[in-house]
Amino acid sequence: MLIAVNGTLRMDNRSAILANGGNGGRSGRGSCASAGGGGGSGGAIRLLAGHFAGDGQLLARGGTVGGGPGVIRLEPLDGQPDPFTTDPVAQRPGSGGPLGNPLASTVAISVVHGQPIPDDLRGPTGGTDIVVFAPGPVPVQISTTGVPAGTTHELSAKPRVGGGPILMNAVIEAASCDAAGACTTVVEADRPSGLYIAEAKATFRVP
Repeated sequence: MLIAVNGTLRMDNRSAILANGGNGGRSGRGSCASAGGGGGSGGAIRLLAGHFAGDGQLLARGGTVGGGPGVIRLEPLDGQPDPFTTDPVAQRPGSGGPLGNPLASTVAISVVHGQPIPDDLRGPTGGTDIVVFAPGPVPVQISTTGVPAGTTHELSAKPRVGGGPILMNAVIEAASCDAAGACTTVVEADRPSGLYIAEAKATFRVP
């Protein structure tokens, strides 16, 4: 479990995060098995925040019958001691920087086959936003801000009924970006007739 907060993360004395392993099982019948199952290991809890407050509990204990403990990691950006009760003892690495993406990136499908995407999308509620009347390749324009040139877009077109998504890729060219970092990339999608749910994403490392 990972929780990241820019401000204060407060856990009062009635609050607890539990990532305990399950207990080992008993042998169902002695004639079939001489021993039960082992306990599960504890999970992992990682909290990042500008400041921790309160006196809550964080538990990642192993289950009975051999379950090992999990890992708890606390990272307050102000470097102050954390007030929480933890089992096992929490790890405390050095404090990091502010939480957040300084590039404030956006990725959106903006035009499909010459038709701008409407502001009031009905696809998420079962409606249809864009209708393409002619078969063949369909140009899909993806608009981004704060995404560096050279990043690869992934366009996913998933049939609304049955079937897995079809993935298409395109690289953001530097020539397609303006001085403010807004870029447009066109992906050719050639799909059989039907209803599709389209999504676009771009994955890159923040400098």
